[in-house]
Amino acid sequence: MLHVRGPVQSRIARFRFVAGALVAATILIGMAIGTAPPPAAPVASASSKPASSSFFPSKHGFAFVNHFSGSVLPKSFGLLGGLIQQSSYGLCGGMSFAAADFFLAHKAVPVGPSAAAGSVPQPQSGTPLREYLHRRQLDSLGGLSSGLPQALRFAAWMSARDNGLMGTRVMTAAEIARVVRTIAAGNIVMLGLVYVGTSGSGSNNRGELTDNHQVVATAIKPRAGGFDIMLYDPNFPADDTARLICTPIVGSSLPSFGPCTVGIPVMGLRVERVAGGAGKNAKTKPNIKPVRGVFIMPYTPVKPPADVLVPGK
Repeated sequence: MLHVRGPVQSRIARFRFVAGALVAATILIGMAIGTAPPPAAPVASASSKPASSSFFPSKHGFAFVNHFSGSVLPKSFGLLGGLIQQSSYGLCGGMSFAAADFFLAHKAVPVGPSAAAGSVPQPQSGTPLREYLHRRQLDSLGGLSSGLPQALRFAAWMSARDNGLMGTRVMTAAEIARVVRTIAAGNIVMLGLVYVGTSGSGSNNRGELTDNHQVVATAIKPRAGGFDIMLYDPNFPADDTARLICTPIVGSSLPSFGPCTVGIPVMGLRVERVAGGAGKNAKTKPNIKPVRGVFIMPYTPVKPPADVLVPGK
């Protein structure tokens, strides 16, 4: 997501209802209504075999970390961009979409595996690559002209409880079943990771919309007791071990009826994101983060603009 921190949040609030473009940039949204998934999800059968695309973060991802400063708006927004300057924010959706664009176009990312991962500075504000990442960030949330529907979807998932037929664990199981089928066909998948909840969700891990994340799912690896979804996570450059650890659990139950006196269990998924502790960081402790929910984010490839392409690659 577009991560924003610091005193700028109070400035954002003053402009919330003034300009649609400003709303897009700060990603402050209202209430949204979620829809329930099917009662049961084929979790175990869908993950019984390994499946993979040919995307590897160390080869196809950006070598710089998802950590930016300056204007949170693309240069094309003109003077509006000057309203929000920030010392620290992220463009995880833009980086994920852009990396996928280069991968599907069979083009090398501008700053990639030839450089030491994590030691490469982020593209400066106003440069073609930075502008491209900003544009793809807005695209990842569904586009400004459409009202950023994927931002609203994050909000809906944040307000859901963990358990129950409309809980994040059951909804995640339904989404992951689709992820597995898509990757089994050799494709990558864009994912939204819901890390936090709202006060009404009952979650102990509460936060803001910008505390969530966007990544690229690249492979499925079965393991005892569950399966892993391999990721390109823009927060961990060139980390081919970044993954979601998915463990099937009972997420809810259908009520008993008629002669049936026992509720029918409905499967869900417990998910953790694990990254770091690989490559040059092999001796460091892996970064483990609980994930409340996972859903597929719509993605339409675009041709990377000529001014960001690496000549001859």
